[in-house]
Amino acid sequence: QKLDAVTLWQINRIYKEQGYISSLVKEIRYFYIEQPEGYSVGKTVELAQEIEDGENIVSETDKSESEESVDNTAADTSETVTPKNIILIMNESLTDFENVGEIKSNVEILPYIRSLNKNVKHGQLHVPTFGAGTARSEYEALTGNSMSFLPSGSVPYQLYVRDPEYGLADILKSQGYYTIAMHPNKAHNWNRASVYPCMGFDEFISLENWGEEHRELLRNYVSDKATFEKIISLYEEKDADEKLFTFCVTMQNHGGYTVEDRAGFEPTVKLGYDTEYPLAETYLSLARESDSAFKELLEYFEKVDEPTMIVMFGDHWPKIEEEFMAKLLGGNRQSLGLVESQQSYTTPYVIWTNYPSETVEEDFSANYLGSYMLQLAGLEMPGYNQFLMNLKEQLPIIGVGAVCDKDGNWYANDALPDDYKKLMTDYNILEYNNQFEKKDVIESLFTIGN
Repeated sequence: QKLDAVTLWQINRIYKEQGYISSLVKEIRYFYIEQPEGYSVGKTVELAQEIEDGENIVSETDKSESEESVDNTAADTSETVTPKNIILIMNESLTDFENVGEIKSNVEILPYIRSLNKNVKHGQLHVPTFGAGTARSEYEALTGNSMSFLPSGSVPYQLYVRDPEYGLADILKSQGYYTIAMHPNKAHNWNRASVYPCMGFDEFISLENWGEEHRELLRNYVSDKATFEKIISLYEEKDADEKLFTFCVTMQNHGGYTVEDRAGFEPTVKLGYDTEYPLAETYLSLARESDSAFKELLEYFEKVDEPTMIVMFGDHWPKIEEEFMAKLLGGNRQSLGLVESQQSYTTPYVIWTNYPSETVEEDFSANYLGSYMLQLAGLEMPGYNQFLMNLKEQLPIIGVGAVCDKDGNWYANDALPDDYKKLMTDYNILEYNNQFEKKDVIESLFTIGN
C-alpha cells in the first residue's frame, strides 16, 4: 500500500498502517461534494416539471425522429409483458475479452453468452471502475446515479448512501415485488449490510445466513453454479402469487488468480503465446465456468411458466497480467488515449426473457441499466428514470472522463459541446438533489410512492 494513497476497502487496516490522522486527512476530499453549476432546489423543481411535460432532452432536429419513436413505443407497450420474476446478477470480474481482441486459446471463453440471439438484449456495458471497486458499478446499476459526478476513488456505499436510498429496489418494491439481495460472502463487504435496507431490499442473504445447501466452492469461493441454484431455490420457495426481484452479487471469479489461489482448481483454458500467462489462464477458465452456469440457469427458466427477466453483467475487468491485456488492447492501458482506454471499462451484459421480446445489440453505461430494465418490463418509472432513458438516447455511454453520443462520437468531459454540457449539468443537478440535498429532496422525482 503506497503511503500517499488511501483505499476505502479495508479502512481499519489503513488507519493502523498509515495512522488515523494521516488517513483521515487524505479522506477529506471525499467528504464534501460541491454543488453542480446552477444547482438549486428551484432548478430541480423546474427540471422535474420539464420531465413531466416531456420537454427535456429532445432537440428540434430530433423531434420528428422522436415522435416516430414514441409511436413505435406506444405500439410495443400494448404487447409488453411485465415479468413476475426479475433476476439481476452482477457477476464478479466477468469480462468478454473475446470482444476486445483475438485470444489465442484452445477453447472459446464465453460460448453460451456469445451465442444468445433470441429474446435477448446484449452488448457491452461501460462500468466506472477497473480491476476492483465492485460497489461502484453496483451503485450505478441500482440507483441510476453516475460516478462521473463523484470524487475519483470514492465508494458511495461507504460514504454517501442515505435512508432511503432511492433506486431499482425501492421502485420494484413499491410495485408489489418482494425484494431480495444476495451475496455468497460476508455481509459487511462494501457495507452492504447497512446499505441494502436503505435501498428497499426486504431481505439480504449473505454467507452468514446462506444455509447449508448451495455452498459448493470453486477455489475458495462459492461457485456461480451453486449461487444460481440458490436463485432457483428462492423462486421455487416463493408463494405462487408473489412477484420476486432478486439481486445477486457473485463471488466465484474474484481475484487473485495465482497458482496458490487456485486451491486445487485446474484451468481448462490454455493460452498459446510465447509468454505464459497463468493468471489469465485461471481467470479465463473461471469465466468459462460462469458461462456454463448461466446456461443452466437460463435453461431452467426457459421451462418456467411465469414470465421471467434475467439480467447479468460484469462489474469490472480482473487484475491479471498487464502484458496479456496489452495484447488485446493494442497497448498498455497507461499509454492509451482517453477514448482508447474506455474499452478497459467494458463488461458484457445480457437481458434475457423466457417470453417473446425483441433482440437488440447495443452498448451503454451502467447508470442506465436499472431504468432500462424497468422500461423493458413495462413498469412505472419515476421522473428521474424517465430522464435517464431520454438521456440514454442522446448520450448512451457516460464513460470514465468522457462520454459517447448516439452517433459514436466521444468527447472528454471538459470539452463537451454546449448541448451535451447542458444535459450533463441537468443530470448532475438531479443526482445531487437525490443523493446530497439536505433539506428539500424532490422525492416525487425518485420514487413512485406506495
